[in-house]
Amino acid sequence: MSASVITKPITPPQWAHLLPNGTFSGVDGRRGTFQVDDPQKIIDASLPVGGRPIPVDYNHLLFSDQANHNPEAIAAGWIDRLEARADGIWGHVEWTPKAAKMISDREWRYLSPVILDRDGVVIKILGVALVNRPNLIMTDLEGSKNP
Repeated sequence: MSASVITKPITPPQWAHLLPNGTFSGVDGRRGTFQVDDPQKIIDASLPVGGRPIPVDYNHLLFSDQANHNPEAIAAGWIDRLEARADGIWGHVEWTPKAAKMISDREWRYLSPVILDRDGVVIKILGVALVNRPNLIMTDLEGSKNP
């Protein structure tokens, strides 16, 4: 049997699915359910006018306890706009050259949001991470629904 090799690169998307609409829970069920009641309110809280862009990192390292002492806790991109769509909140991502190459080379495929919630109701997106084991079912970086 011969091993197959993925050779076709993908183009990193300019817009990425960050959060589903409605009621959802993670695949692992750790934290119960979450609710997106008002996408525009989340957008306004997450990316206020004149505010900082939302960071995209690798495997949530920017939000780990060791982020300040970890040279790997770097940005993969920056989200400068958010948009409410029928299937959730999407973000316009400006990828770093390193992250764009890694996505193109299929080293990363999924995104995972870092959210702030109150009793399960999402109130803000704090960040997003490139991951390969996503906890939420959303559109992946290749444009497919992840399992």
